[in-house]
Amino acid sequence: MISMKKAELEEFVLSHQTENGGFVFCNPLPASTPETFYAIYILKNLGLDIPKENKVINYIEERIRNARSSISIYYLLKSNEILEFNLKNRDTLKEHLIKKLNGVMKRKVSKVSYEMGVTSTYSFELPSLLEEIFSISESLRILDFSIEDDIYSSVERLINGQQSSENLRNAYYIISVMKNRKDMNDMNEVLHSIKKYEAPKGGYSKTLGSFPPYLEDTFYALSSFDIAGQKIKNEKTSSFILKLQNKDGGFRRSLYGGISTLEDSYYAIASLRIIGNV
Repeated sequence: MISMKKAELEEFVLSHQTENGGFVFCNPLPASTPETFYAIYILKNLGLDIPKENKVINYIEERIRNARSSISIYYLLKSNEILEFNLKNRDTLKEHLIKKLNGVMKRKVSKVSYEMGVTSTYSFELPSLLEEIFSISESLRILDFSIEDDIYSSVERLINGQQSSENLRNAYYIISVMKNRKDMNDMNEVLHSIKKYEAPKGGYSKTLGSFPPYLEDTFYALSSFDIAGQKIKNEKTSSFILKLQNKDGGFRRSLYGGISTLEDSYYAIASLRIIGNV
């Protein structure tokens, strides 16, 4: 049985921390909100301390005061959810996100490809409609705000206009957004379609019958099952994930090579936690 190299992963994560407390995709780039969340999540789920934690909190507080993008706000609030420090501008954030949601609902539904880019976060595509709805919905949940029924109905109509089984990312967004609105039995069709993406030797593929499986798609699939309350214990997929750890301690997205990233390392740890191997 393959085991995770925890010390090497810790070293890999910490090598991406900057003097201001945030974490970077790679040096010498400035710290980013997604990378900072990925690093915080990994360290906390490995039971490790976060160096310069006060600086990390200051970095998040400074970014959240000026954040306008719903995606950035989502990552900042997810970081706050883990570190549990007091947010001073909760009401302002709620108002901004509700306005964002109203604006998103006026946009036309369009098909978006996720094939391009270095990682899922660092792609060459604009955020999809579902991604923005997901980010806003999750952010409002963290802020303890319940979306009003009429707004939720409009969101639901937009979601129903998407091809939920088109890719695993879409399926994950739909299940995440609708988890507090629908009985998960209503999501059985989506969940059933996800199972078809499982690769014979573990992991989940980007399209039906394609090869190889990818780490991000494995995360989307396992997270969808987890949200729906379906217990996952899959040694093949656990082994697949552990094989993706590089010598530097970080994780890559494919069995066929690739650089280690904080994003892929987050997908690995989050997926292994769902399976029960962290």
